[in-house]
Amino acid sequence: MAISNILNSSKLGLFANQGALKVVSHNIANANTPGYSRQVIALEANPKSAHGREAGGEGVQISEVNRKVDDLVDRRLRLSAGENGRLEARDRFLTQIENVFNEMNGEGFASRLEKFFDAVDNAADNPANTVARAQVVSDAQSLTLQANKMHKNLSEMALPIDKEINVVLEDLNSQLKNFRDINLQVIQAKGAGTDPLDLLDQRQQMLDKLSGMIDVQVLEGANGGMMLQTGSGQLLVDDQYVTQLSRNNQRTATGFDGISIDGKPFDYSAQIGGGALKGLLEIRDQVLQGGGGYLTRLENLVDEVRFQVNVVHSQSVAPAMYKSQTGLMVLGKELTKAVGTLVTDASSPLYQGGPTDLSRVQKGTITFAYGPNADNLTLATVNIDPATQSLTQIRDVLNASPAVTATITADNRLQISSKVIPGTPGAVPAGTTPVATTGVYGVVSDTSNILAALGVGALFGGNGARDMVVNPALLRDTNQLGISRVVTDSASLPRFDDVSNAGVIAMGALRTANFNFAGHSTTFSRQYADIVGDVGVDGSQTKQAIVAQKSTHDFLQEMRDSVSGVSMEEELTDLVKFQRAFQASSKMVSVADELLQSILGMAR
Repeated sequence: MAISNILNSSKLGLFANQGALKVVSHNIANANTPGYSRQVIALEANPKSAHGREAGGEGVQISEVNRKVDDLVDRRLRLSAGENGRLEARDRFLTQIENVFNEMNGEGFASRLEKFFDAVDNAADNPANTVARAQVVSDAQSLTLQANKMHKNLSEMALPIDKEINVVLEDLNSQLKNFRDINLQVIQAKGAGTDPLDLLDQRQQMLDKLSGMIDVQVLEGANGGMMLQTGSGQLLVDDQYVTQLSRNNQRTATGFDGISIDGKPFDYSAQIGGGALKGLLEIRDQVLQGGGGYLTRLENLVDEVRFQVNVVHSQSVAPAMYKSQTGLMVLGKELTKAVGTLVTDASSPLYQGGPTDLSRVQKGTITFAYGPNADNLTLATVNIDPATQSLTQIRDVLNASPAVTATITADNRLQISSKVIPGTPGAVPAGTTPVATTGVYGVVSDTSNILAALGVGALFGGNGARDMVVNPALLRDTNQLGISRVVTDSASLPRFDDVSNAGVIAMGALRTANFNFAGHSTTFSRQYADIVGDVGVDGSQTKQAIVAQKSTHDFLQEMRDSVSGVSMEEELTDLVKFQRAFQASSKMVSVADELLQSILGMAR
């Protein structure tokens, strides 16, 4: 072999091992750099070439330098990061929801509901006791204040969640743009024939961060670039394009601004499947609000308590019966449309502000007992049909009754009053003008539910947990509490006993009565216990899922580290190996030099 070939092979050996030492040095320097992937060098022999009848090797060369990665593990880590982000977002707010439903101090909704019914039962035992009546009103007010507080806490929780969604969207837009920019740098470097290994690590780190924010699906291009999509296929980034997520004014079912991609609304609930953004959207639109959300379930329970208690109380009578009652519910703007056609869902854009309980009005009758006093009563019946009658027409048919006069007040509420009874001739001394008197009335029955829906003779006012209140008339005078009921005797004549307890007995029976909640029949207390139990189960399951998911994530991270992480032991071994090879190549240069000097000496 020619001495020049020995020198050339030794030179290439020096260069190759020097390159290998450079890679080892780079690995050691980045042993603690987050996201760094160990780089490995591949050496190969130069192709052999023929020299006359001799065949000799041409030394060594670096074939490639690669990152040590496992694409399958990286993909599983991205999925794991997305699930981690979703679960952690849920956990933070589920803990807050649990605190709202906390019954540990004995002052929660359940305990106050029980205290209210205890007071009702006590009033039934002592119908003439004014203190017992006052306690019913007091405990009713305590119940409403707790409902108000819980609604406030839960609804106010939705606002910071929505604001956090804005923050995540802004961060996501920034990260997607940065990913697109570094993706272009990778493509350009690949196009120039270089392997931008450190850029690839940076891109991988960005991808990991994005995966924690939103579910990401990666498609790799032939040019070294990446195209990002959501799990459902919504394009996020390609070689040139980067999406821009923003809010729009198209209200969601839960009343919040929607989300747009490049200014176009899209169904985010179906197209975002993971990450912190998904967790926040789930908490806001499903866990907290929405059809099965805890705020919605609380509202449904409070609505049922309010309505059922009002149905009973509107058909009960105070000790002195009534001369006038004003409904607690504002009638809204639609006074001339048939009640059955009105939109009563307050979350609907078509809602006109009427009582939500109008949806419970049905075809039926209101039977009044009226007369100059409680001892001389007559019955009168009013027919109610929500399919054909508007609120003004209902006012008119009530007004046409001999029992009451009906008006709509200046603040848009229905008011009914007893009729003025003309003086009876002959009932006063001759020459004296008969004096007209105001009679009394009471509701015997209301099979239409219209009085309860409008809050006439109601115990509770408001359209939900947010504004549930006790009838102000009862707060002013607890003797107006409906304790008794008007009954009919064997001759079908109305009879009223002012010390009867039939009204509060009927109200107390609501404690154990079953009502329909989302398709299943149960009591108020059982329904609330189910809500509290579900909150606890959701919180516990989420915490358990986080522990399990963290364990999975840590295992995957260990797998990635075992493949991509820098092992100082391996690097030091390689350092010695390549150092010795470098030294050997250097020695070969010295040997070739000595041979060359010997040959030159022989020539002289």
